[in-house]
Amino acid sequence: MKNQSCKFSVIMPVYNVENYIHKSVDSVLQQTYRNFEIILVDDGAKDNCPQICDSYAEKDSRIKVIHKQNGGLSDARNFGIDSATGDYIIFLDSDDYWNSDKALEHIAQKIEAEHSDVLFFFFQYLFEAENKIVEYNPDYQTLSIDRTDKASQLTDLIKQNVFISSAWAKVIKRTLFLDNNLYFEKGIYSEDIEWSARLMLYAQSFSVVNDNFYIYIQRDTSIAHALRRKNIVDAKQNVFKALAMADKFDDKARTAFMNYIAYQYITVLNVCCVCLDDISDVLKDMKQHRYLLDYHWNPKVRKVYTFNKYLGFTLTMKLLRLYITKIR
Repeated sequence: MKNQSCKFSVIMPVYNVENYIHKSVDSVLQQTYRNFEIILVDDGAKDNCPQICDSYAEKDSRIKVIHKQNGGLSDARNFGIDSATGDYIIFLDSDDYWNSDKALEHIAQKIEAEHSDVLFFFFQYLFEAENKIVEYNPDYQTLSIDRTDKASQLTDLIKQNVFISSAWAKVIKRTLFLDNNLYFEKGIYSEDIEWSARLMLYAQSFSVVNDNFYIYIQRDTSIAHALRRKNIVDAKQNVFKALAMADKFDDKARTAFMNYIAYQYITVLNVCCVCLDDISDVLKDMKQHRYLLDYHWNPKVRKVYTFNKYLGFTLTMKLLRLYITKIR
């Protein structure tokens, strides 16, 4: 690509991933599009990651390294945002990687064509134990959105389950962070839920890049395999904090937003099923908000809506628990 005027800041929080970080960083360095910086935020790693980060910085001037005390994923991302100088920011977890050397090239082409505030791309799950790759959305190559206005864009993004909460699934104009204090809340889990709701509120235009280059590694040691009360409480509270923003949208965009919330709601129901602690009070709160199931564009939400309608909330949760336990 001849025109490489758009600069990308790739922010990579780093914590105890010495067995993964080389593949992650190298997947960015191998890009055909060269106008980028990599910001490696060493979040107080206890393994060899700090030395690995410094070694990369010595070899390539586009790589910055920040060494800081451990503060968690959100804090590390915030440090990276403050250090970024690119036109757009992309987050890449340092135990994941990109599997295409043309990822940035294709993103830049879409930016040049549509000049959107936020761009979405697709991903694949890599189940490490089985060395198995599963497509998040097999139809990613043909998905498109109506760009008439913001509400139409959000409607198509959410109906097609493109607008997911994960920070690493988006390319975001840096001025959005600066103008709207778009930082991550430190010290909580599932912070992407509420953060993505704010992003949806502040951004005015969206695009879809029909690539699935992001490889999201599923490790047995990941947080999803050891859910405790704080994980569940934080996730619930983030859903409710996001829900409080609903009235800031116009009617059409609000319907799309509520469908985003409904999907996050059933995500919390799912993780409630595998929590190791007593969360009866959380389930009581979730039951009081079961009206969210009325927003069921998403097929998974629609299934839970149907079970709840005919069987009630308590029995629905029992069936959901049986299902989640079986697939895990």
